[in-house]
Amino acid sequence: MRRGVAARWRCFQVRTAPGDVERAAALLHAATGALTSAEAKPGNHDIIVSAYVPARGAAQIARRVSEILEPLRMRAEQSDVAEEEWERAWKRFYRPFKIATKTYVAPNWERGFRPPPGSNVLWLDPGMAFGTGLHDSTRLAMALLLQHVRPKRVVLDLGCGSGILGLAAAQCGATVYSSDTDPIAVQATKRNFEVNGLRAAAILRARGTPASFPEAHLIAANITAAVLMRLAKPFARKLRARGILVASGFSQRSAGSLNEAFEHAGLRRVESLASGPWRAYAYRKA
Repeated sequence: MRRGVAARWRCFQVRTAPGDVERAAALLHAATGALTSAEAKPGNHDIIVSAYVPARGAAQIARRVSEILEPLRMRAEQSDVAEEEWERAWKRFYRPFKIATKTYVAPNWERGFRPPPGSNVLWLDPGMAFGTGLHDSTRLAMALLLQHVRPKRVVLDLGCGSGILGLAAAQCGATVYSSDTDPIAVQATKRNFEVNGLRAAAILRARGTPASFPEAHLIAANITAAVLMRLAKPFARKLRARGILVASGFSQRSAGSLNEAFEHAGLRRVESLASGPWRAYAYRKA
């Protein structure tokens, strides 16, 4: 875990029925950008969904939580916790899990984990970076990525977060270039490539599509709809002919506008996946 980043943390908790846990977790994650955990309290049928964020800047996040949850008649309770308590909570709920066919994610501190025969494992320590693999948008992006990645092909992981998509591509033998605007994400990605014994061609802090990155056979972008639409043309310019763009991180509500922006940039949708309100599309450049 990262020491010295913040002395205290703000905990947001939503109490929900067991059948609404995934929905509550997705909404709380969307509002905070943080990992969520789900716990059942003894003697109570409700489930507590929690997310932890650094106390600094928590007021702005609290407003976003209210904006997202209140129209749905959901409410998040808040409390401040010490860093040690946050660290214990993190390790308690982050456990090995299956993210895609024959692909598992395991925290770097769970080295005793062994995936089923014939499966791969990605060792991950996201720290404070977005991208644990637990969110539906990451799972959908991973599924599409694994369908299209090939050995020795160039893959760009833009908005890499913890680097999970680039790691999977590198494990398949691709040449990976990763970037993110967040310095914490860049450091997390570098660390995760090291713990997996993998090599990235470059991992940069940058916006958009870095000029130093080569044209790609495949681009993976698990980011927001607004950013995806803004980068539609730069994505298309960075793709080789017949190249694939895997776009994720958006909801059904944004899908129409997203398709329009990508089609205008010369990208044609060839595949789609859905999970609840979340969508992931694969586009091919003509």
